[in-house]
Amino acid sequence: MSESKKHTVGVLVKSAQVRLYIALAGIGVLLFYPVRNTLVRLLFVFLMMAAWACVLYLSRSKRKIRYAIIGLTLFAVLFCCMPERRIDEGKLREEYVRSLLRYELKPYIWGGESFFAVDCSGLIRQGFVDANLIYGLKTLDGACVRKAILLWWQDASAKAMRDEDRGQTKRLMEAVSINELDQNLVRPGDFAVTQSGVHCLAYLGEGNWIQADPSSRKVTIGRVPVDSGWFMQQVYIMRWGEFGK
Repeated sequence: MSESKKHTVGVLVKSAQVRLYIALAGIGVLLFYPVRNTLVRLLFVFLMMAAWACVLYLSRSKRKIRYAIIGLTLFAVLFCCMPERRIDEGKLREEYVRSLLRYELKPYIWGGESFFAVDCSGLIRQGFVDANLIYGLKTLDGACVRKAILLWWQDASAKAMRDEDRGQTKRLMEAVSINELDQNLVRPGDFAVTQSGVHCLAYLGEGNWIQADPSSRKVTIGRVPVDSGWFMQQVYIMRWGEFGK
């Protein structure tokens, strides 16, 4: 190889390395950035693809590593494209409750939908994203992993979930308040959205409800009856579509 070609290759390699470092740094920042919106999601996907392309280019002279990267990528894509299987509703509900509990005492931030901070709808949604992802990996159910990715991508407010947006949720009943609701009519994993559509809380079981409370600025758990405005407002009881009737 001539000196000019070696120089050109060296420049391209250094350029790819710099771009990889920038992409990885950006991914790290976005992982810790709690607010999720369309722009943030698009940027995250772009950086992931950029990092993948840079790694693939840098491994061009190492066939085994290059083929391993391509093979793993194809496996992940095919895994997520698996047809839907029958879900064990009970186990998915249990996973959802465990996921919600991991957010207890996390900070409240409007627009937050990450493990580091959430808002009211972000807690309900991110908990379900986590549950589908973990359940899918545990049971090797690619369809559940795909649902987790789609749910993460398709943002929805408390109002949108109340209105059964995209058919992801369904309305079960209306109640004067959570305090006056017969707790035997709801199951762990169901959630309540205020009639105004500005707040939501999830049921954990045994009269316990979890919420990202804007007044206390953190995720809290309350056991009915609770002398709080959210527990005393008219609500709609909702359920994720995966949980059936």
